[in-house]
Amino acid sequence: MLIKKDKLNPILSPLKGSSFEEKCVLNPGVVYDDKSKTWFMVYRAAGMDKKHVIRFGLATSKDGRKWKRYSKNPVFYGDRFNPD
Repeated sequence: MLIKKDKLNPILSPLKGSSFEEKCVLNPGVVYDDKSKTWFMVYRAAGMDKKHVIRFGLATSKDGRKWKRYSKNPVFYGDRFNPD
């Protein structure tokens, strides 16, 4: 099977105005759930804070091309580097 870049590439970009992912969105991990027929993507993200804290976001897709962010907030970030 030949894998090609999608015309929608990048399929998820930094979100302007988002405190946790305005600077970068990278390193996605994607799995498909047969039961719900849904793709799940966990991705690293960083905002514009001075410490460049890395957080994790979650997005879902029914077709693997168009993604919807699960939340406006990260689903995980370490409390050791809590920017607050």
